Amino acid sequence: MPSSVPFASLSSATRPRRLARAGAAMILAAALSLAAGCGFDVQTNRPYTPGEGINANVGPRSEPVGVRNLLIVSKEPGQGFVSASLTATRDDVLQRITGRAYRADGSAGTPLAATLPAPVTVEAGTLTVLTSERLIEVTGDDLRAGLEAELTLTFATAGEVTLRVPVVTADDPQFATISPSPSASPSPTASN
Repeated sequence: MPSSVPFASLSSATRPRRLARAGAAMILAAALSLAAGCGFDVQTNRPYTPGEGINANVGPRSEPVGVRNLLIVSKEPGQGFVSASLTATRDDVLQRITGRAYRADGSAGTPLAATLPAPVTVEAGTLTVLTSERLIEVTGDDLRAGLEAELTLTFATAGEVTLRVPVVTADDPQFATISPSPSASPSPTASN
């Protein structure tokens, strides 16, 4: 007569194996879901600007002028000043800024007149903050906080770069303490 194993004993013998398999499957699923968030193109591996402005490098790749957090700060419609930090691996000079405002519908607006009080020297290995000196003021009929403008920065050695930048309000606390310093006779630069 064939030996028969009671049903209850068969079930109790396979239960630990089933629990082990279910536990292993849960651990594998947890590991796979964690691994799915890892990779080569995760958001935290991509560079970003923690400010509102635009970043760019101007000139040869081996010796660029770094333009960081470039934007226009506007205290009232039609008027503002350029804010940015500049770095360089060799000395250079910011000679001119020209530009154009953009309207709310995205169309090109009026040219901007930029007043560069003096050429801005960018010394190698130092940080040049444009709002630490006499401000580079810009004016234009369509210049408004909340919109954009196009600025062309011209350097003596690195050349020029044209960037579309945000126009932010001077009511923002980080810009509240910046104001134009008196100057004897600023020389306006040409505009586009």
